[in-house]
Amino acid sequence: MEFGDTLTVIRAAELLGLVHTPGGDVEVDQVGDQIGRAKIGDRKGIIHDQLLKLPVFKTLSDFLKEKEDHRASRAEVVEKLAELIPNENAEQTFTTLVQWGRYAELFGYNDDSETFYLDLETT
Repeated sequence: MEFGDTLTVIRAAELLGLVHTPGGDVEVDQVGDQIGRAKIGDRKGIIHDQLLKLPVFKTLSDFLKEKEDHRASRAEVVEKLAELIPNENAEQTFTTLVQWGRYAELFGYNDDSETFYLDLETT
């Protein structure tokens, strides 16, 4: 991995509460250790729970829960992201959100209809 990519992974792990970095070292936290020992289904569940601790994921989850069909268009979600984190590229953030949301079975996205939705089977 290139150094920049490594830093991105470490930053994501910090955001998810999996590691902390005192004095420049990377130390695995209890949740990170649980993920390392867990089977894939359990890992997804842990990541699901950790994502909901992040304000942007929690806000979007609540936003979708308020909708009758728990769905929103891509444009609505990108607009919401631009409001939530105005200094970030909303389109790029949307792509990242979809990837993490799908992995953790928190959100889904239909490319054909450009519909973002809450994964109700696990939420």
